[in-house]
Amino acid sequence: MTFDKYEKHGAYHYEMMNDPFYRCKIDRALSYVMDGKMLDIGCGDGVLVHEMGKAGMYTHGIDSSAEGIRLAKMFTCCTDLRVGTAERLPFPDNQFDLCVMLDAINYLDDVERAVWEAERVLKPSGKLVIMSPMDSDDPLQKRVCTVEDLRMIIKDTSMAFLKPEYIRRSDFKRCWLWDKVLEFVVAGVK
Repeated sequence: MTFDKYEKHGAYHYEMMNDPFYRCKIDRALSYVMDGKMLDIGCGDGVLVHEMGKAGMYTHGIDSSAEGIRLAKMFTCCTDLRVGTAERLPFPDNQFDLCVMLDAINYLDDVERAVWEAERVLKPSGKLVIMSPMDSDDPLQKRVCTVEDLRMIIKDTSMAFLKPEYIRRSDFKRCWLWDKVLEFVVAGVK
């Protein structure tokens, strides 16, 4: 199945910024902002790259969708947006202070390889933040990763697994996109 969300729906993440649940997810990702360089792995149309740039990070993005990258270039000031895969990041070792996978992990062919690649491009003491729904009915997703799945993968890296955080759907009165109960945030520190 071809990943064609951006061809069908355009830069839909920018519209989702009006949804309180999605805004909370972006704000949670922004809580990891630090001085330095950030890589958004699975950046799509660039909404997180845009928000991280506004927060002061020097941003980079990669996505497997050429249309997603084209849209990201239209909507962000980021100059380093690339078509590529999370499993083979086109960056040298020890480049980034922060790597974020926001709703990307379930679309990947090889989650383990993607986490190892993120670890490779992180600087010492850099952070990897993975945010993902607990379940999904999206036919484009290849799997549903659990916190325990990611704990086991991160255990085999040099990163330390940080306590997961949860975003609960019940905390929001009106959400036009999701009716799922939870999302989780997993962070690893190199």
